[in-house]
Amino acid sequence: MLNKANFLYLFLCCMFILAGCKGKKSENSDANDVKKEISQAVDATGDYLKKQKEATVESAKKTYDQLAVETKQLISKIKTSGNQGLVKMTSELENKLDVTEKKFQELKESGKDTWQDTQNAFNTAAEELKQAYNKTKAEFEKSDRDN
Repeated sequence: MLNKANFLYLFLCCMFILAGCKGKKSENSDANDVKKEISQAVDATGDYLKKQKEATVESAKKTYDQLAVETKQLISKIKTSGNQGLVKMTSELENKLDVTEKKFQELKESGKDTWQDTQNAFNTAAEELKQAYNKTKAEFEKSDRDN
C-alpha cells in the first residue's frame, strides 16, 4: 500500500504530467489560432489588393477613354486641314495611342502580382501620349493662326 508521502508524490507527478499535456494542447490551440489569424490576414490583404486593382483599372479606363477621344478628334482635324507637315505628326499620335491602349489592356488582364508594374507602364504610356498630343495640338493651333 501507498503511504501518504508516496501517494502525494504520485498524485503531484500525475498533476504535472496532466498540466504539461494540457499546456501542449493549449500551445497547439494557440498555434492553430495564429495560423487562422494569419490566413485571415492574407485573405484580407488579397481582398484589399483586388479592390485597389479594380479602382486603378477604373481610373485608367477614364484616362484612356478621354485621351483616345481627344487624340482622335485632333487627328481628324489635322487630316481634314490638309497640312502635310502636321499629317506626318498624326502617325506619332496614332502610334502612342496604340501603345497606351495596349498598356491599358495589359493592366486589365494583369494578375495580383503584376498589376502595379503594369499600372506604371500604363501611366508612362499615357503621359507620353499627352505630351505628343499637346505638342501636336500646339503646332496645329500655330499653323491655324499663321494661315
